[in-house]
Amino acid sequence: MILFIQGHIEAMGDYHNHLAESGMVDGRWRPDVIAVANILRYEPDETPDEWLAKARKSVGAGMATGLKVNQRLRSHTDLATALATAPVDAPPPRTIHSAKGLEFPAVCVVMTSQKAGRILDYLEGDTSNGADEDARKIYVAASRAERLLVMAIPKNTVGRMQALFTSVGCAVEIHNI
Repeated sequence: MILFIQGHIEAMGDYHNHLAESGMVDGRWRPDVIAVANILRYEPDETPDEWLAKARKSVGAGMATGLKVNQRLRSHTDLATALATAPVDAPPPRTIHSAKGLEFPAVCVVMTSQKAGRILDYLEGDTSNGADEDARKIYVAASRAERLLVMAIPKNTVGRMQALFTSVGCAVEIHNI
């Protein structure tokens, strides 16, 4: 969403092309995005206009040439309603490393297409593929969930992930997005 707002991509499907064209390594940007998400947290004492100003400032520095953040992040009559329903007491987004030792009611773990297959290979028994550290990180993240674990994974790995979870007695519900 940040790349879209900043005008670096034209549609959400352009993400991977943008990474390839700009030489970005998928995943290295996550701490920066989490920092922006924490900045965008709506505080109960803020007005919608104050929140919008904060949002504009947090993404404005990275705008594509020729675009202005006010063009992309406009005020809307329903902004107050949208912000009023935000869960103001929810924990902020975190990296896997910063969540170690903590627990949360719900956790969403995102696995990139570059790593998901190798991690699943490792979890299915191919321990020679060098994915042990990546699998450990996924375990750390997934084990932080108290009641709900959401896995955002590439579509081509869904069946394997479902089989892995159901083999250890976990209930699985799949939502394709």
